[in-house]
Amino acid sequence: MVALWVWMVGCGGPSEVETGADPTPDGGTPGTEDGGGVDGGGADGGSTWTEDTGDTGDTGDTGDTGDTGEPWDPKAPLELCINELMASNAASLVLEDGSTPDWIELHNPGTEAIVLDGWSISDDLADPRKHLFVAGMQVEAGGFLLLHADDQALLSPQSLGFKLSATKGELALYAPDGRGQALRYGAMVTDFSAARVSDCCTGEGCWETVFHGTPGSSNVVIPPVTSTVIESGSAWRYLDTGIEPDPSWTEWGFDDSAWAEGPAPLGFGDTHIVTVVNGGDASGNYPSTWFRLAFRVEDPSSLRAAELGLMVDDGAVIWLNGAELLRQNMAEGELGAGDWALGAAASETGFSRYELDPALLLEGDNQLAVRVHQAASTSSDLGLDLSLTVER
Repeated sequence: MVALWVWMVGCGGPSEVETGADPTPDGGTPGTEDGGGVDGGGADGGSTWTEDTGDTGDTGDTGDTGDTGEPWDPKAPLELCINELMASNAASLVLEDGSTPDWIELHNPGTEAIVLDGWSISDDLADPRKHLFVAGMQVEAGGFLLLHADDQALLSPQSLGFKLSATKGELALYAPDGRGQALRYGAMVTDFSAARVSDCCTGEGCWETVFHGTPGSSNVVIPPVTSTVIESGSAWRYLDTGIEPDPSWTEWGFDDSAWAEGPAPLGFGDTHIVTVVNGGDASGNYPSTWFRLAFRVEDPSSLRAAELGLMVDDGAVIWLNGAELLRQNMAEGELGAGDWALGAAASETGFSRYELDPALLLEGDNQLAVRVHQAASTSSDLGLDLSLTVER
């Protein structure tokens, strides 16, 4: 027989109880023994978990593995845990072929990978060897393994030879030495998972229901942290002579030390302007004015998202590290310094927001270059300010 831990699972959280402990010294096929408990919970996603207090036998036996001479501890926790499951999946997990299998997530909280040779998983406590894992499968240290309960065991190593029942059911994970961990659950609502509050936690209050769940990743969702990389009002280098600079002006290595410098908003003709630039001469406004700003990004690989905010009057083309990033109020196709914006800016002080692919940001030094275009030689104003925020 086995040492099997059983939780009575409804749609709220479980209580834990040891239900039996006898060794299987030869490491052979384990038997099963549960406490004959009750099913917990209903389908409303808010019921509590019910503890099974049954005990089926002596829990103090100590066996020997037969191959190492070390004592077999039936109370030793499994190296893996059933961390989360969803018995009625419609949209939380969609595979490449469009299928939406029910799913089970295993977690390895340890510091070493666990090879699954000899491990099994089952939706029937009376049939503990119902699905044997493919030889060589493993769960990395601190990692998660997502299994598809699709009753198509030959489809992929992650596919299991059974499906989960959405009305009520059982689920058990067994180690090669016969130790087991099992769940009994009541009706589960579509796209709600039963998940441990923290990965592989145990005891009262350990389980909760989660809409869509977190298949294949930690149940502890760390809220994103937003930080500002470029503040609005930052100081920019600018060229307001109307004479186009060297073509390399958009790149990091360009020498802009001779350019003027001042804080944004930069421009002329409006009361919100902080740094006044030269917009033209007696013959009219220049079509273009050039701006550059260097900034740093630490550990860009950890970024989840980035957002650029742009206030421009009238139009602009923006380059990041020498590559064109975006245009606002400018025509498509090839543009030069002598081209005009499509029209007057819709707002002189409003910021437009653009999602930026964090992969475009480099570790350390980065360079923004902006060419601001007037709508006409008679335009009465010009303006530029910009911000950049990132999310980790």
